[in-house]
Amino acid sequence: SSVTSVKSNDMIKVATSDVGEMLRGKAAGVQVTLADGGPGSSSSIQIRGKKSINGSNEPIVIADGIVIGSINDINANDIASLEILKDAAAQSIYGARASNGVILITTKRGKTGKARISYNGFSGVQTINRNFDIYSGDEFVQLKREAFRTSNNGVYRPDNQVFSALELEAVESGQYIDWEKYIIRTGVTNNHSLSASSGTDKSSIFTSLNYINTTGVIPNSDFEKVAMRINVDQRINDWLKIGMNASLQFSEGNDPNVGNILNNSINTSPLGSVFNADGSYRHLPGGIQETPNPLLDIYETTTNELNRNDIMNVFLDINLAKGFTYKLNTSR
Repeated sequence: SSVTSVKSNDMIKVATSDVGEMLRGKAAGVQVTLADGGPGSSSSIQIRGKKSINGSNEPIVIADGIVIGSINDINANDIASLEILKDAAAQSIYGARASNGVILITTKRGKTGKARISYNGFSGVQTINRNFDIYSGDEFVQLKREAFRTSNNGVYRPDNQVFSALELEAVESGQYIDWEKYIIRTGVTNNHSLSASSGTDKSSIFTSLNYINTTGVIPNSDFEKVAMRINVDQRINDWLKIGMNASLQFSEGNDPNVGNILNNSINTSPLGSVFNADGSYRHLPGGIQETPNPLLDIYETTTNELNRNDIMNVFLDINLAKGFTYKLNTSR
């Protein structure tokens, strides 16, 4: 099908704060790829494969008739309907910018009747399951001895010629570095959303508040976001209705230099000492250049990102004749 609808109730069953991840497996031809997995990261979405080698392959996202920057600019609990346009005929109304597909989002609105208050949220933990085996300290020591023997015509060298002074101290004491203990922790995520709606024959209102707090599985990485929304509709007379959709988001993320931190923890020697005598992080745990301390990337680098994102549009629905309605939509 050229158009696929995804039910909002099916989306929020997935315990994640990433709206893109909620679409995984729910629409044919839509590929969702997790980005770096860090707190607050967004998934990459492709509709019917890549169309550009160097350019962007992301679809445009349209919420309530206006283009927004990211699908995560919308709280999943505010979504009333989501449609994915996948072929050229369905996308043609949006022009060349829709060449990678279109995601259409309609947010919830107030309904006639009694006021309704809804809450949806979850809390959970995140862990990393090891899917690889690494050498123990004793195995690594023997590996290094064998490596030096191979380069010495099959003859073992004395340990003081194989290991640095710091490494030899660890070999003799049997106290090896467990990098996983320092680099991996249990992450915690919280996502809470509260909404209220009400309406009469003439007017209606929907408002929501969303709070997200995530601590990553890598120390010193975290993300926090607060999002608010208000949708208002007012019928002036039989042929004119006005409305407003407004949302405001504040977010703060801490993401130190952790791009290859897990790979570095696997490749770094377990021989040596993590800390200097004064408690600071030792640059070269083993005293040799080939094994820099991966903890420096976590604790000695800081990337603090503050974002504010506000979206507002005002619209007029004008009923010019029976079956003929004109909609004027302005946004900022």
